[in-house]
Amino acid sequence: MRPRLVEVGEACGAAAYILIGAASVGSGGLFLENFLPLGKSGSITSGGIVALIDLGVGLEVCGGLALALFAYLEELVEEKEQ
Repeated sequence: MRPRLVEVGEACGAAAYILIGAASVGSGGLFLENFLPLGKSGSITSGGIVALIDLGVGLEVCGGLALALFAYLEELVEEKEQ
């Protein structure tokens, strides 16, 4: 996987978090306040925007961890070449 693709994924995760919060404010609520109707208990839509927030945070964390790993591996390769 290319680091640039991971950077884009990480940025999309951060943007999703901000956009969901902005949509909450835009609908008249507080930042990250639920604005979606709650679904049937036990379904993925029962939490409103929680699943969407989790997806954005997951992308951000996975992307950040992968970028840190890429940087570490790059340092190892450079050190081995010397």
